[in-house]
Amino acid sequence: MATLTLTDLVMTYDEPTTDAVRGVSVTVDHGELLVLLGPSGCGKTTVLRLIAGLEHPTSGDITIDGESVIRVAPEKRHAVLVAQQHALFPFRTVNENIAYGLRIRKLDRREQANRTAEALRLVQLDGYGDRYPNELSGGQQQRVALARALVVQPRILLLDEPLSSLDPELRGELQHVVSALQSEAGITTVMVTHDHDEAAAMADRIAVMSEGRLVSVEPNKRTTATAGIPQ
Repeated sequence: MATLTLTDLVMTYDEPTTDAVRGVSVTVDHGELLVLLGPSGCGKTTVLRLIAGLEHPTSGDITIDGESVIRVAPEKRHAVLVAQQHALFPFRTVNENIAYGLRIRKLDRREQANRTAEALRLVQLDGYGDRYPNELSGGQQQRVALARALVVQPRILLLDEPLSSLDPELRGELQHVVSALQSEAGITTVMVTHDHDEAAAMADRIAVMSEGRLVSVEPNKRTTATAGIPQ
């Protein structure tokens, strides 16, 4: 687990000159799930990309456990981004897709197998390891994408509307699953959505954004039952 702090974060694009993020400051505690809520174009995804290191801020700082990561390469930040499109390798099995990041990190095969199996358990896909993406439903594919992110044991998990392409019933089911597995894994998480109901179903705290600014950060009033996996 890790504590993430954003301090006076600013991101300005030159052509045309646009302040996508304007002085955002917030701390996400160990194991907390913070939801950035706001309309399209308000700067939510840009904040995630800045945390992941895919964009470099114009000014401000990003720290993980008190250490600045502004000059740290994306692959060394241990902040993993799960986007709307799961982008699985179509000709690799579920196991191979999940273990890809471990293979790149040159972990031994037994460790890869153990961690892949645990990631599948977390996303409730035990027994699906030998299947290919085209043999899975959309919801199952999104679970594989989450498992692929979790298996590398990130310090920070970043979720960019990962359920937005799913139908309402499946989306509601996976909201509960994601909340429960994030809580079990204890990973500090920042999630982006424009859906108020989704934010209420998943967040520990909700940070409302508008025109690049953080308008408010408030505790979520969901019940404990809301966060559980449906039986």
